[in-house]
Amino acid sequence: RMGRGVKRHRTTSKVRPRHTRPVPRVVVDEAAKGLWDDHKTLARNYRALGLAMDPNTRSKGVPSAPSDVVKAMAKRASDHSGPVPRWMSEGDRRFVEALLAAHGLDYVAMERDRKLNVYQHRRKTIQRKVEWYLALKHEYELRETETEKETEKEKKKKKEKEKEKEKKRKHYMKNRS
Repeated sequence: RMGRGVKRHRTTSKVRPRHTRPVPRVVVDEAAKGLWDDHKTLARNYRALGLAMDPNTRSKGVPSAPSDVVKAMAKRASDHSGPVPRWMSEGDRRFVEALLAAHGLDYVAMERDRKLNVYQHRRKTIQRKVEWYLALKHEYELRETETEKETEKEKKKKKEKEKEKEKKRKHYMKNRS
């Protein structure tokens, strides 16, 4: 019986079907909250609200005139307060600040600086990041002053706690002897 190994039993169990958990309802729009039915499918709920599943096709049962829910959603979408505020990541901000401190606005020198420009960004990329940073610089200064105020408050609270601990320690030492 050369070449025939011992038949081994399967050590792992067969894959069992997972039990599905009910998905929590997440309806963002206030107008649609009361009309959403958890027992209906997504397509049927959309149809009841007057929405189409695929915006590129005309669905059956979706009226051509917009419903009240659709009108309310469209009104809310058009009532935005302006452009979304832009932001820059902390790493990019530190990167740009270091380059500006070392080279000013000399983008060629920034590009050639291998110590600070470790990702070897090209001149145009660095220029775009610097312009973006300078546009957002006022917002960052405001944030920094807010965080400085918060840290000052935290320092005051910490000092007060330390004074209170010192007071308790002195009181304990006085009563101990």
